[in-house]
Amino acid sequence: MNESLDMAILKLIMAYVLYPIAGRLPHSLLMRLAELAGYLLMYGKSAEIMKTEVGKMLGPEHSKKRIHDIVLRAVQNNQKDLFEIWSFPIMNKDKLAKIAYFSSIAPIDKALAAGKGVVIGVSHFGSWKIIIAALAYEGYPTYQIAVDPLTFCDPSKKRYQNRIMEIERYCEDSLPAHFLYVGKFMRKLFKAFKENAIILNSFDGLMKKNQEEIKLLNTIIPVDKSAILLAQKFDAPIVPIFAVRQNNDRHRLVVHNPIYIDSSLEQEQAVEKAFNQYMTLFKKHVIENPSHYVRILYQLAKDKYKTDAPRTDM
Repeated sequence: MNESLDMAILKLIMAYVLYPIAGRLPHSLLMRLAELAGYLLMYGKSAEIMKTEVGKMLGPEHSKKRIHDIVLRAVQNNQKDLFEIWSFPIMNKDKLAKIAYFSSIAPIDKALAAGKGVVIGVSHFGSWKIIIAALAYEGYPTYQIAVDPLTFCDPSKKRYQNRIMEIERYCEDSLPAHFLYVGKFMRKLFKAFKENAIILNSFDGLMKKNQEEIKLLNTIIPVDKSAILLAQKFDAPIVPIFAVRQNNDRHRLVVHNPIYIDSSLEQEQAVEKAFNQYMTLFKKHVIENPSHYVRILYQLAKDKYKTDAPRTDM
């Protein structure tokens, strides 16, 4: 049995056997299963790509052991995030509170006091979807700008790959939040700001419209200013939130003070100033918890490899 087949069978088991019962298992057991899955996935080609990319980001002074440990934690956290998302259909406020908590909601309430809606600036750092769930169950009217998972379904892919996307869409639909899928949401978006709602927008999603490259430690990553431009368009503040998984497997949702678009500056300068303020916080979190950003490093690398030299073994 070759490596890729091993990984395919593991993912098949997770999608068809674990998913139906994920929400009914004790959270501690679900986390241990995720750790086991992470250990097994370390034997796959994806983990080797992750090690390469983490090594590039951290630089040559970091040992292979440290890089291995970061990638192992990343792979295990990715599975933990996934299994928790699979629990969304039977989630409620009390259950959510056991696995995630806000460092403070005061910055959110402060931003909402202006009555113009709030853009929650997020990145694919840690479990960004737990932030959506936590805000919605906290009682905030919550909207997420996103790509429809069903967009990634393809008849040419393995059935379990499409099944995972179908599950993700079902889990999104189960939340008391609104998903504004790209290309379909403009009227609802205006309504959300008018209702003084929370609108989540990513700085590093797959569908980038206003992209530029920044240096992240020793590597270069693409990021997107769309969240800042959205806030500027509606004269709304931006509240950055980062999900940091603790040693007890709870997510600490670190809420930062609002970032405001500086009206005393020209539009381009004001956008750049707010963008740099967010990126300063983002880089700080990546430096403190590099394992939380390995997922996007892997995705960027995989896409680059496909562009430079199309392959079928990833």
